[in-house]
Amino acid sequence: MKLILLPGMDGTGELFDPLLPYLTEYECTVIHFPIAGDQDYPTLTNYVRTELPDDDFLIIAESFSGPIAATLAAENTPHLKAIIFVATFLSSPGRWRLLMSRLLPLEFLGSLPFADRVMRVLFFDRQTSDETFRRFMAIARKLPTSLIKSRFKAMQDFSLELSKTNFPAAYLQSSSDRLVPSGKSLEFEQYFENIVFKKIDGPHFLLQSNPKESAAAISELMLLLKQC
Repeated sequence: MKLILLPGMDGTGELFDPLLPYLTEYECTVIHFPIAGDQDYPTLTNYVRTELPDDDFLIIAESFSGPIAATLAAENTPHLKAIIFVATFLSSPGRWRLLMSRLLPLEFLGSLPFADRVMRVLFFDRQTSDETFRRFMAIARKLPTSLIKSRFKAMQDFSLELSKTNFPAAYLQSSSDRLVPSGKSLEFEQYFENIVFKKIDGPHFLLQSNPKESAAAISELMLLLKQC
């Protein structure tokens, strides 16, 4: 089955690079969000619709992309067979407001002598490789501040109208997420009746810090979802 990967708030999809080598048995497509135009959830969801394949696929929705994938499930999007949510939310993640307001603008943060330490503590853990962390910082520093602010505002302002469904879904949760409160995963039980949860070691950027175990968990969850 095809895997469609929806990125976090950076929107570039480049942060999936550590994960993809462990998913070679699948046909993976990373959707990159546009950097121009409105960045609210309805606009980005409309964009994602135009990028979806015409045959069966499963979505992996990381962080910022959770509401997009949930909306597509609620709409009975053709050929969408299941969703694996990763370290994400269905309502505004309140703790992000304070954290992100302090982190923006990224250009300013990047100029501070302790910037790397702050970013590593918030987004990663001690097990994260230096290469992975450097890749993240390089991507973060090239993103326009206005773009990040627009997506951050989208996270604060959005609301979803979802009905309870038996749509096949799973939630891959990190053991030490400092950005998305653990209770946010429980919101998914309100809408996805048969959702499967799996927790593995890692920080918020789980797929990047622990790609091998994340890929194994994704394969395991895919098998479970096929039985739904």
